[in-house]
Amino acid sequence: MRTRLITSLFTISALTVSTGIFAQSANTQAAKNNYQDTQWEHYAADNYAGGSGTAADPYQIATPEQLMKLAVEIENLAADDNNWECDYSKGKYWKQTADLVFNEDVMSRVTFANGDASGFNNSGMRTVNGIGYYASAADYQYFAGTYDGGGYTISGLYVNKSSNKSTGIFNYALDAMVKNIVVKDAYFSANANV
Repeated sequence: MRTRLITSLFTISALTVSTGIFAQSANTQAAKNNYQDTQWEHYAADNYAGGSGTAADPYQIATPEQLMKLAVEIENLAADDNNWECDYSKGKYWKQTADLVFNEDVMSRVTFANGDASGFNNSGMRTVNGIGYYASAADYQYFAGTYDGGGYTISGLYVNKSSNKSTGIFNYALDAMVKNIVVKDAYFSANANV
C-alpha cells in the first residue's frame, strides 16, 4: 500500500511539473489552425527550445517556429480561456539563441520607382502577423514580458497588412522589455503605425 501511495504521489507530481510550465499557455496545436498555410503562425512550434520562463531560465527561441509559438499563444490565449488580462507573458522571459530566417532575400523582391518602393513580389513567401494585437478596447492581447534577442538577427520577415492597426515584430507591447534584436532583410507594410 505504501509503495502504491508513493508511486501515485510521484505520478501526480510529475504531471504537475510537466504541465505546470505552460499552465497559462494557449493550446498551440489547436490555435495553429486559425492561420492559413501561407502564414508562419500556422507552423508554430509546440514547444520552445528550452527554459521555464524565469529570469534565470528564460524560454529559448532558436527557430522561427518557436518565435511564432509566442505570437500564436498571445493572440489566441483570450479565445482559449476568456482571459483578457494579458497574463500569458507578464513577468516571463524569452531569449533568442540563434539567428532566425523567415524568408530568403526579401528586399531583392522590392521594385522601386522614383526612389520609392512601388511593388513587391510575394510569390512563395510566408507572412508574419506579429506578436500581440489591439482590435478595440475590448479585444486585445499585448506582450508584457522580456524578450532578449541576444544580439542575434531576425531576417526575412514579410509583414503586409491593410489595416490601421499597429504593425511590427511586436505589434502591441505594454510594460515590456524588448532588447538586443537585430532586424535585417525585412519588409513591413501597413496603413499606419508601422
